[in-house]
Amino acid sequence: MPSGTSELYCEQFVGGQFASPAVQLAWDNFLASLTGTYNQVTISGSEDSTGVTCSDSVAVNQLANALNTNAAVSVQCNGRTWSTGPCGSGLELSAGGDCNCSSDYVVRPKIGVNNISWGGAGTATCSAPSQSLRVEFIKTPSSSPSKEVSCIFSDDNHMSNLSYSTNLLILLIMNISQPTQGPSQSNTDGVFDEQLVQGQTASPAAQLAWDKYLASLTGTYTQVTISGSLDPTGVTCSDPVAVNQLANALNTDAPVSVQCNGRTWNTGDCGGGESTEFNSRQLGDTRVCACGAGYVVRPKAGNSNWGGAGTATCGAASQSLRVEFSSQAPTEAPSKAVSQLLFVVLRIIVFVL
Repeated sequence: MPSGTSELYCEQFVGGQFASPAVQLAWDNFLASLTGTYNQVTISGSEDSTGVTCSDSVAVNQLANALNTNAAVSVQCNGRTWSTGPCGSGLELSAGGDCNCSSDYVVRPKIGVNNISWGGAGTATCSAPSQSLRVEFIKTPSSSPSKEVSCIFSDDNHMSNLSYSTNLLILLIMNISQPTQGPSQSNTDGVFDEQLVQGQTASPAAQLAWDKYLASLTGTYTQVTISGSLDPTGVTCSDPVAVNQLANALNTDAPVSVQCNGRTWNTGDCGGGESTEFNSRQLGDTRVCACGAGYVVRPKAGNSNWGGAGTATCGAASQSLRVEFSSQAPTEAPSKAVSQLLFVVLRIIVFVL
């Protein structure tokens, strides 16, 4: 088969140990290689050689582009929610949730120093058993992979001959230039992420997910973001006082309006009963249950005006809507020049060792 018809990541992970520097570097190189046009993507591994596949080329290329450009995206494909986004010191690819311990197909080698929640395929994804993890973006689904790479787990994994302290030193250098947020075993961050279809009321499953999500907002948070598949960046409130006012209002089905990051954030009833809306509008706009472009989430409106993110919010185009309350905001990375210098030092260390 001609070369260049697929891009493949296939590395070995050891239960109870963080991903080795070589495995993390291979992930960086893999993401940088995703510049083509693909027809399908598969996450699999030694514990599940079949894995899960997304074969919608539009969704596949959204995922590839997001991984290549260090962006967050969420798409529906083959009955699963596939997503990319920051988790630890780098991006993860998931087929069922993001930066948490609940999904069963996740690859996140750069979760962080001393963090063993590097993912899994058909297994637990936090503190998973030893296994190889494989991600393949394929241009021609009917053909065999273009790269012959063994994905059978072996104790002789990358850099296993190096001491723990040496691996840790290398990882510390890698992580100086990266954010450090990632999932913990308890996963205290709350995320709502559901697909809504134009011209249809939100599905019963999406409405139930909204109810459960609001009921889960009992923690203390530092920021909240409303985004979606048509605007993956969305809008963010990073004032902890305002954020926790909003979380408490959503959890207790109460109306509130707060000013945060140059916008007005509102909660209130839309649809009757316990049909809470959450929105972020232009500064001074305290409306709920209203139309107009913006950022609105109201799955229980009782009609097709379930909201939108960066789009119309009545009769909006089909999209996924996402609300995330985070208990820790990512730290800022240093300058590009510093990051490049540290990368060169890392390559020298790996070569010498």
